[in-house]
Amino acid sequence: MEEWRSKNREHYNRWAREYHHRRKEDIQPKTRGWRLKFYYGITEKEYESMLEAQGGKCAICKNPPKGGSRSKHLHIDHDHDSGKIRGLLCLRCNTRLEWAMIHKEQISAYLHSGRVW
Repeated sequence: MEEWRSKNREHYNRWAREYHHRRKEDIQPKTRGWRLKFYYGITEKEYESMLEAQGGKCAICKNPPKGGSRSKHLHIDHDHDSGKIRGLLCLRCNTRLEWAMIHKEQISAYLHSGRVW
């Protein structure tokens, strides 16, 4: 199979794209459930329960997900050291929180520098 695939790469890639496109509705829900379990150790039902407990909104800004391709669901915020889930965040809050955590020492130093113009 590998030999045929390497000799017919364009044909195989076209077939794989078409296959995935035809089965998108079947594949995506299964993939999402697998990712939730593999990366965070929760089921889709547990995710839905967390979402309901938060009122369907981001834990920080309190806005519902916007519905775009990367933002139709709230993202799972978790501690990268312990793996424990802190809550569900919109894409904007999730990326900003990650940035702030990476730069927390610089932010703290800036805020406590006492410099005023």
